[in-house]
Amino acid sequence: MVVVARNNGKQTPKDIDQDFIEPKRRLRAKNLAVAGVLAGLALMFYLVAIVKMSGG
Repeated sequence: MVVVARNNGKQTPKDIDQDFIEPKRRLRAKNLAVAGVLAGLALMFYLVAIVKMSGG
């Protein structure tokens, strides 16, 4: 959370909006990272299965 020293220490509506947006951004980044790892594992499993089925 970011606290700004203007307006006698009170947060402006813009600051409050940032407090709500930042956790969503972090969650989205985490979700994308997990999706990337899962896609990589699925691709690796697929490639290993292809190699096994081809007799390599």
